[in-house]
Amino acid sequence: MIVDEFVATGQVQLIFIDALDGVASATRLHTMAHCMGLQDPALFWKAHDFIFSTQTQFYSVDDQTVIETGVTLGADQAQLETCYYGGDGTKGVETTAAFRDEQGVRGRPVFDIGETRLFGNQDFQLFAEAIQTALEQ
Repeated sequence: MIVDEFVATGQVQLIFIDALDGVASATRLHTMAHCMGLQDPALFWKAHDFIFSTQTQFYSVDDQTVIETGVTLGADQAQLETCYYGGDGTKGVETTAAFRDEQGVRGRPVFDIGETRLFGNQDFQLFAEAIQTALEQ
């Protein structure tokens, strides 16, 4: 609803920031999604949604499985491997995670809307009110 009513209309920009937790398999998956997003932003969201819905399958995952998963989801294998193994993906994920830490964000999910910070899953109306307030400022 937020994407349809505010992002798609150009009123709001959605910025996703990785939340690394020090688990190697999670970092690998974040890196894969980041690299896929560099190919096409829609691929990032495809990876994100897939990982979220199947996360219990990935408690322990190696690099090759991550690459295979990315290719299955639609990534170009050569581009994915270059980004993933070349360090650009890891650097991108670590940079956004460091920004998140600098902002004092420790939990997830956290939503910054103008001067308002919302924690956790909230009712759409609360988001809509915060967005409207931010747009009016």
